Amino acid sequence: MVGFSQGPILHGLCTYGFACRAIVNKACGGDANKLRRFTVQFRKPVWPGEAIKTDGFDLGGGKVGVQVYAGGREDAVITNAWAEIAS
Repeated sequence: MVGFSQGPILHGLCTYGFACRAIVNKACGGDANKLRRFTVQFRKPVWPGEAIKTDGFDLGGGKVGVQVYAGGREDAVITNAWAEIAS
């Protein structure tokens, strides 16, 4: 049997979706059509029920750097992430 001792993990696309929603709400002013691209690197598992925190910072040129944290842990669960926002 393969798995984690804590139980089943939250699917990565679910974590990705929560991060996308945060970017659309903050960096795109709620307009999903402005999100052109979102590239991520999954680093750590997320378990169902953990709170997801998305941090973003302006890189200039319509790009936003992103890191995602879960469950109050110090280590990011998504890193090397950036979003391209249309003006």
